[in-house]
Amino acid sequence: MWTHLSALITIVVGSSVCCLGWALSWVPPLIIRGNEQNKYDPFIRHHAAQAMNFGITAAVTVLLGGIGYAGGIGGMIWHGEDGGPIAVPIAGFGLLGLCAIHMLIGIIFCAIGAGKANSGQWWRYPRFVALPFLKSEQGEQV
Repeated sequence: MWTHLSALITIVVGSSVCCLGWALSWVPPLIIRGNEQNKYDPFIRHHAAQAMNFGITAAVTVLLGGIGYAGGIGGMIWHGEDGGPIAVPIAGFGLLGLCAIHMLIGIIFCAIGAGKANSGQWWRYPRFVALPFLKSEQGEQV
């Protein structure tokens, strides 16, 4: 449960304090997974891997959102000065909007994952929320 909640807390608190919460939300689950008493518990390692997959996907999403924001602002400046194409700011802000929607959905699934782990259920994030970067001990991707 704490792996999912630590990722969620890092996102909320870290983003409100220094804007790095989204990029660093994979670190607390990594610490929990690497803790000596948790190294041999497959249930904790599974949920820690799930939370880390979510955190890494969140960092990639924030990077794409930043690119979309920069593209939208740059496209507006380009369109205003030289009469450049309007599609550039629309595409940039559209990418930013999709990333924001993805992150809001991810926060909801992070809370669901904490509840499932607390009740003792094995659970995975949907693939559109957390890309499977880490593998479980059994060799299958989690």
